[in-house]
Amino acid sequence: MTTNIQSVYNKDIDPVKTYERKVSPNTEFYDHVRGTKAFETRQHVYDDILLPHTGNAFLVKAGQVIRFEQRPSLHNNRTQIIDVHFVTPDLEQYGENGHSG
Repeated sequence: MTTNIQSVYNKDIDPVKTYERKVSPNTEFYDHVRGTKAFETRQHVYDDILLPHTGNAFLVKAGQVIRFEQRPSLHNNRTQIIDVHFVTPDLEQYGENGHSG
């Protein structure tokens, strides 16, 4: 027996749409950041090489981009593990990516 289910989509109760409205990105800001690459207006600020079993903290200001490179050729052709923790200067907001601990 087949049951025909009648339903109507309601974006007001869609959890994805509700979340999207609450945390929608500042597209103007990100368009500006992406534009710095397209218009070649980026400035190189800092390089660092982390030794094994060490870490470092980096202040990344609004509009700056941070890039991590894994270079297996420098480490017996093995991939390194990068744990990244993001914390606002006031320590009120944080996030992490790649946490392996």
